[in-house]
Amino acid sequence: MKILAADDEKISYNQLVTAIREAAPDAELVAFDDPQLLLEYAEDHFFDVAFLDVEMGEVSGIDV
Repeated sequence: MKILAADDEKISYNQLVTAIREAAPDAELVAFDDPQLLLEYAEDHFFDVAFLDVEMGEVSGIDV
C-alpha cells in the first residue's frame, strides 16, 4: 500500500507521519511538509490512501 501524507505545520506533520508509521508499518509512506513539492510529485504518482491538510497556505488539500 502506498500512502501520501501532507501537512505544512511541522508539529502536525510529525504527528501524522508517526501515527501512519505505527498503524501501517509495512506501507510505503511518502510525506510532504511543502505543498508545492507535493503538487509536483503527485502529478506523476498514484497513492492508495492520502492524508492531506485541508489548508496549506495557498494550496488546499481538497484541491490536491
